[in-house]
This record gives sequence, structure tokens and C-alpha cells, in this order.
Amino acid sequence: MQSGPQRLTQRYPTRDCGRAPVLLITAPLYIDGLPATTIRALEQYREAYLRLPRRVGKNPAQTGRQRVFAVINCGFYEGSHNRHALEMVEHFCRDLGLVWCGGVGIGTGEMIRGLKEVPLRAGIRRPVVEALQALVGAIGVSGGRLVENLYTQHRLPWWVYRLLGQLGWRRQARHNGLRLAALHDRPVMPARRAQ
Repeated sequence: MQSGPQRLTQRYPTRDCGRAPVLLITAPLYIDGLPATTIRALEQYREAYLRLPRRVGKNPAQTGRQRVFAVINCGFYEGSHNRHALEMVEHFCRDLGLVWCGGVGIGTGEMIRGLKEVPLRAGIRRPVVEALQALVGAIGVSGGRLVENLYTQHRLPWWVYRLLGQLGWRRQARHNGLRLAALHDRPVMPARRAQ
């Protein structure tokens, strides 16, 4: 099975993406930036985009007016941890002459899967849903854009999120046959010398 950008470009060739009036980039956060598969997909997009014929008035991408939005999701509590990844997308747009229209950085991303059965209007989901609705609204308006990047997370106290995260780690450890003490192992730390 192929991964990331190869699979993407086989299903949706980058030449076709380059002809769309709007490009929406979605990715998880990796360290403080975009994952390698997303970067590779953007590189392939760049190569295909630069090969497009440039005709005035032909389509938004060919005239340099393709609008670009992004959604970056992370497991950290604060959505602001996605700032550098959104800046990477903004630099990508500037390099190609595309119109950066803003993005949404979502924290508490590990909760998305667990909340899929919770109604969108539920208080815990509201901040994330409202940010995504603002993004959809900007995409739906000709020439629309976000005034600024939006950073959000689910409405849940930090200590509860941390507790749920610890319970999740323990559940995964048991599921994978690890003893709970192994969660504290430091395999790359040098052994202490006896003195």
C-alpha cells in the first residue's frame, strides 16, 4: 500500500488541484511543523503548479489567484501550537504567488475521534465547530478569507484533558502488551555509572 502524497496524487492529480479556485490543506502537527508526507505533497503540488500554462483569466490558479486555506490538528491542549505549521503553509503560498486566506489550528485533537458521536452543538465541541464554520464561511464566499488565523481547542479543562490522555496511554500500553512501568522507560538515555 502506498502512503501519503503518492496515494493523494494518484486519486487527485496535482494538475487538477492546481485548477481549483480553492485549495484546502489539512494535516496533523508533527513536532512544530508539517509532517513529511504533507511537505512532499506540497512539493509535488508546486512542481505541477509551475507546469500549468499561464493564461490571464483562464482560472484562479493560472492567474495566481488560487485561494489557500489550512486546518492543522494537534494533540497538544492549545491550538496555538499549530502556529508554525500554518506559517509554513503561508510561506508556501507566498513562494508560489497563491493567496493565503488563513487557517485553523486545533488543539485537543485526540478528542475528535472520541467525540464523533457527540452533537456538533454540544458545549465541549463548540469552539472547534465555530472555528471550522468560520473557515467554511470564508471558503464559500468569492474572495473570502479569515481576518486572522484561528486557534482553538475543545472546551475542557486542562487537567481533565491531561487525565484523559494519561488514561489513553495506559489503555494503549495494555492493548499492546506493555507493562505500565514501561511507559516511564528511557531507552535512549545513557545508563548511570556506579560511583
